[in-house]
Amino acid sequence: MLVAAGSKSSTASAAAAGGAALAIMPPTADHHQQLLHHLHDDQLANDVATMESSWSWSWSSPFAVQEPPVGEEAAAERQAEVGRLLAGFRRHLGERTALHLGYPYNLQEQESLSSTPELAAFQGLCINNLGDPFVESNYGVHSRPLEVAVLDWFARLWGLRRDAYWGYVTACGTEGNLHGLLLGRELLPDGAVMYASADSHYSVFKAARMYRVRCVEVGTLVSGEMDCDDFRSKLMQNTANPAIVNVNIGTTVKGAVDDLDSIISTLQECGFRGRFYIHCDGALAGLMVPFIKQEAPKLLTFEKPIGSVSVSGHKFLGCPVPCGVVITRREHAAALATDVVEYLSSRDATIMGSRNGHAPLFLWHALCTKGRRGIREEVPEERALPRAPVAARVPGRHRARRRHAQRRARQDRRLCGGPCCAAERMVPRRS
Repeated sequence: MLVAAGSKSSTASAAAAGGAALAIMPPTADHHQQLLHHLHDDQLANDVATMESSWSWSWSSPFAVQEPPVGEEAAAERQAEVGRLLAGFRRHLGERTALHLGYPYNLQEQESLSSTPELAAFQGLCINNLGDPFVESNYGVHSRPLEVAVLDWFARLWGLRRDAYWGYVTACGTEGNLHGLLLGRELLPDGAVMYASADSHYSVFKAARMYRVRCVEVGTLVSGEMDCDDFRSKLMQNTANPAIVNVNIGTTVKGAVDDLDSIISTLQECGFRGRFYIHCDGALAGLMVPFIKQEAPKLLTFEKPIGSVSVSGHKFLGCPVPCGVVITRREHAAALATDVVEYLSSRDATIMGSRNGHAPLFLWHALCTKGRRGIREEVPEERALPRAPVAARVPGRHRARRRHAQRRARQDRRLCGGPCCAAERMVPRRS
C-alpha cells in the first residue's frame, strides 16, 4: 500500500494494511540540480557542484561553518548569504516533504501543529524538562504540567491508574525502547537473556549491545509476528536465565502486532513465571491498537504482566519534532531512580536527563484537539491480523528458507490475505 504525503490517516492506513516502509535511497545527481536551483547563486552553485556526493557534504560545501567577517559591511553580506542559504534549504526540504513516501509520519498533522500560533509563541523559549517529570527542578522554564497531563492520558489508555505508573516524554521511540529494556536488565540482573523477533526495530538489538545483554533472535511468521514455536524452542535452551522479551506492537515494515497472550503463556509454560520482563515497542501502533476491534490476544494493557510500553509522537499524532512516550509501573521505575541531584534539585530516572520541553506542548495540543473520539475516527474500525499458515513459519536468519516460505505463502493467499501479503507486494525485487 502506498501512502501519499499529507494524508491525515496515512499512518493509520499503513498500519491497517501492513504497508511496507519503502527504502529511501541517497539522493541522485538530479537532487544536486534541485538544490542548485533553490540556492539561486552562481558561486554557491559552483561550491555545491564540487561536493563529493549529494549524500555527504564535503568540506567545500556552502554550508561549511565560517568565522564571521570583522567589518560591518562584510558581516552584513555574510548574514545575507546565511539567510539565502537557509531560505534555499527550506525550499529544498519543502519539496522533499511534498514528495515524501514510506516513513509513517502524519505530515498533515505536522503542518497543522507547526503553524498553530499558540504553539509558535513558545519557539523562542529554551524549555527544558530536565530530570523527573514528577519532581520539579530548580530550572523554572519547563512544561512539566503539560507533560504529566500527557502521561496521565497514555497511562489511562493502557490500563494503569495514576498512582500506579511512572513515565516521561522521550526524544523518540528508540529512547523508549532503550529505557524499557534497561528496566528489564536492572530488574533481572542475574544473567538475563533478551529475546526479540527478527522483525523487531534495530534499536532493540542496539540496546542489547549497549547493555551487554545476550540477545536471542526469534523467528517470525510471514506476517511479521513472532513465531511462538520458535520462541518456545529458544526459551528451553536458556531455562536457567531470566527472560527480557521485546514485544512488537506494529513492526517497522509489515505493521505486525505480536500475540501478547501467546508470548506470556509460552513464558509461563516454559517455567519462567516470575522470571520475565516484557517491554512493548508500540512506536508504530501502540496508540492505535486500543481503538481497533480485534481479539483479546492482541490487546495492549497493563492488566497483563507487561513491564513497559513505548510509543512515538511524531508518527500517528504528527508532532513536528521527533518525540515519544514511555510508561512503566511505578515500582519498576525505582530500579533506575537516583537520589536527588543537588544542582538540579530533582531526581532523574530518564535516559537523557535534559529533555525537550517543546515536545510535551505538541503532544498535549494534539491530544486535546483530537481526543479519544478524534483518534478513534482516524483509526480503521477493523484490522486484519492473521496468523500465517504453519507451512510459512520461518526462522529469523535463514534467508533461503524465508524465501521458500514466502513463495508458499503467495501460493496460499486464500489463507493469508492480510497485511503480510500487502507488505510483500511492496518489497522491491532485484533484477
